[in-house]
Amino acid sequence: MELKFSRRVFLKSAAAAALAVSAAGLTACGSGDLVANAKGLNDTAELREIKMTVRSLSYGYASDGTFYLVPEVLINNGSAAGIPIDPANGSFKLRVNGSKDLTMDSGTMAFLKKNKSWNAMEKRTLNRGQYEKGHLCGTGKDISFDYVQILFFPNPQDNKTYLSCKVYRKEANTIIITQ
Repeated sequence: MELKFSRRVFLKSAAAAALAVSAAGLTACGSGDLVANAKGLNDTAELREIKMTVRSLSYGYASDGTFYLVPEVLINNGSAAGIPIDPANGSFKLRVNGSKDLTMDSGTMAFLKKNKSWNAMEKRTLNRGQYEKGHLCGTGKDISFDYVQILFFPNPQDNKTYLSCKVYRKEANTIIITQ
């Protein structure tokens, strides 16, 4: 049996196949997590034209033993789609030693707003070409750490696609926490 394809049919089929392959790569279909990693301060993680850089990292303990972690983060959106930034509701996670997530909510972000030397990252949507720079705040009890990971989820409903920056304790500054 002989099958003949016209040039037009062949090109349409090839284009459809190429589109399917590229779409599967963007959705991480079958490949698990889609992650971009950076190591250390001022290194940049990039995924789908979205960039994250951790500019500084500070930590300290309050008199009641509460641990505070305060990274300064820069997010730059080079993608076509708008991305939501909502520090108090799932856009970011602060993870200690690869396993313990610190509490990040409106209360921890309000702590930053009380201190005039920190610029708390605000809730907003970043459109193409826009950036946001600001501080985040996470808290926890009984925390000792060798390193932390600052995770940014461009789509907070998709916990398998994120940018990550790993920063070691030796790069961080100690701060005094007053309540």
